[in-house]
Amino acid sequence: MNKKCLSYIALCSILVFASSCLGSSDDELEYYYDAALTSFSLGTVNQYVHTQSSTGTDSTYVVKVTGSHYKFNIDQLKHEVYNVDSLPMGSDAKHLICTIGAKNGGYIAIQSLTSDSLSYYTSTDSLDFSVPRKIVVYNSNASAYTKYSVRVNVHQEDSNSFVWTRMADNASLAAFKSVKAVSTSERIWLFGSDGTSTRAYYTSLTDGNSWTALSTSFSADAWKNVSVSRDVPYVLSGSKLYAVHTDGLKEFAAGSAKRLVAGSGSGVYAITEKGEMLLFNGSSWQSQRLDGSADMLPSQDYASASLPALVNDSTDMLLLAGSRGLAEAPADTCDVVWQKVDEYSVGSSSDPWAYAQSNQRYVLPRMANLQLFAYDGSILAIGGEGLGANSNDALTAFYQTYDKGLTWKKSTLYTLPAAFSGSKSCFAVVSDKNNFIWIFAGDTGQVWRGRLNRLGWAKVKKYYND
Repeated sequence: MNKKCLSYIALCSILVFASSCLGSSDDELEYYYDAALTSFSLGTVNQYVHTQSSTGTDSTYVVKVTGSHYKFNIDQLKHEVYNVDSLPMGSDAKHLICTIGAKNGGYIAIQSLTSDSLSYYTSTDSLDFSVPRKIVVYNSNASAYTKYSVRVNVHQEDSNSFVWTRMADNASLAAFKSVKAVSTSERIWLFGSDGTSTRAYYTSLTDGNSWTALSTSFSADAWKNVSVSRDVPYVLSGSKLYAVHTDGLKEFAAGSAKRLVAGSGSGVYAITEKGEMLLFNGSSWQSQRLDGSADMLPSQDYASASLPALVNDSTDMLLLAGSRGLAEAPADTCDVVWQKVDEYSVGSSSDPWAYAQSNQRYVLPRMANLQLFAYDGSILAIGGEGLGANSNDALTAFYQTYDKGLTWKKSTLYTLPAAFSGSKSCFAVVSDKNNFIWIFAGDTGQVWRGRLNRLGWAKVKKYYND
């Protein structure tokens, strides 16, 4: 039976149904000639979640998902219906209850999965949307119809799974004794020291396998004094501050700056031997205020991270953490943490750096080679062996803060790759604008890149049309 015959039969059936509804009433029936689908929503959806016990036994349990939270876009030009936000992985798309609306009370029919035959839609039917379905909407007097393609999207990967990919091992990295990584909008930069000098290498964010060496080298300890401002890496080496570009360096006087500790849209921040905080704004050094004792500033194994403000433009939340000197503070078990709201729009005022009084229960352990980086609205930290009075094991956990460094908790979501291998004192971690986390291992030269699945999903502009 061809489609024209089926459509004719369906139309006749609707006409008979409409006529029978008139009964003996003398009321005049008003017909509408528009045939359009106006709404589509899902009821409760079963999501089947697979898990494994500590003994290795597999099991499955059902989670009830509120289908109405997943809005459907109705494209009246292309006659397509689909959900922009996909249902969670494991959602049962074969058995869905849906509510469908038609303009002016039109009639709705569902096309069979195996033929062109049509059946009337009822809101209590369980429908199979594991593949795209055809829905036909007839106007109230069955003189016209519109056919829609309906697609129910379901994620094929777990949104909160973190997937690591091993890139090509880096022989230059394997020769380093110390290393630091930073990211810009287009590149990942590695600054590594062999004990005599610091060399720089860079790769495209989309590469990670091939690296280009910068022709210039820096002092042996310059690797630890690297920060990024306005998409440019800066290196403090001896009495000079260098802005690093792929085609050369721009040189500035370092003044009294001894430790380059952070960077933002305002510039790069440094600490002097006397414990003064300075800002280099691109042309000159300026003294900065401290809301807290300078004795609590980190002097070794320091790291920083910058998190853009969600509301205010040209505003970053800066976090600086690290260890006080072992001689001055041998009993410290946790790192010191400083925070700053950094505003760099025209006419904005400068807030001081403030010492963060950490939650005594959830602190950032005092760790060698501390690494800080922003990720998914939080700041993560990982480090080597514990320092001073802290006996923390190296590279055992990522610590995460959502409250500007006041509270740090071990993350259950982020872990190192199972095959990760390298020095527990020579490693670097950084995140990039594409939501990847990069890990570099000394000794072995391993390079890993990973991302939380949902942060790699395309963001589609949403339209909800009637």
